[in-house]
Amino acid sequence: MKSEKLAVVIIAFNRVDLIVQQAKCMRKFCLDDYDLIVVDNSNDPGVSAHLLSLSGELGFEYFQTRIVSSDGSVNHATACNMAYQKYCIHYGYFLFLDHDCFPVKSFSVSAVLSGKIIAGMPQTKPTRIYFWPGCLMINNNRILHSLVDFAPNSALGLDTGGNLFKVIDYYGLEQCFFLDEEHVKNPSFNKSFYDFYALINSGVFMHFINASNWNNSAENTLRVESLYRILAEKIESA
Repeated sequence: MKSEKLAVVIIAFNRVDLIVQQAKCMRKFCLDDYDLIVVDNSNDPGVSAHLLSLSGELGFEYFQTRIVSSDGSVNHATACNMAYQKYCIHYGYFLFLDHDCFPVKSFSVSAVLSGKIIAGMPQTKPTRIYFWPGCLMINNNRILHSLVDFAPNSALGLDTGGNLFKVIDYYGLEQCFFLDEEHVKNPSFNKSFYDFYALINSGVFMHFINASNWNNSAENTLRVESLYRILAEKIESA
């Protein structure tokens, strides 16, 4: 069934504050008719209970994945696949976002995807080009649903989103829109190798990178606090 409605799918992992901010940013900047869906991939029961309690107040649909794999790439991919399979018949467009990738300017997924099948940040390997699922737009009215698979592809050496190379192979590069990315030095934090943040799609999205500290970088709490200040400045000036 053809639809113009957008599903904004946020993959959450152990950070309630990020989801609260996501809901605010979507209300301010998303120009499409959308539903916000939070896919809880957390391994902290307290966080999950808090997210569920906030779903009514913040206006998002919530479901928990209960994935038990210790492989972070597999967990992320499985959460994305579960969300797509659950909601694909209801929405004309999808926006998949990591929980620490926020819109900071007005945007329209349907506008970006005008005449295109998929839009995202390309991951280039010698074997294939594929899409990182942390900021990915899908024209669900046009795409062959069976091609949407976020799983890594170990045989080709492709990480999370690896099997999305099949979309590119099937439709061709001309049906894809590749988002740009710029790494920006964080002027308030230089205590680890994560001394930067990313701007995606000409500055429409700000990606904190590693906000849940999955890579155990030094003094990550101070780093995230500094990024929130930058985020607030960008929202205020928008």
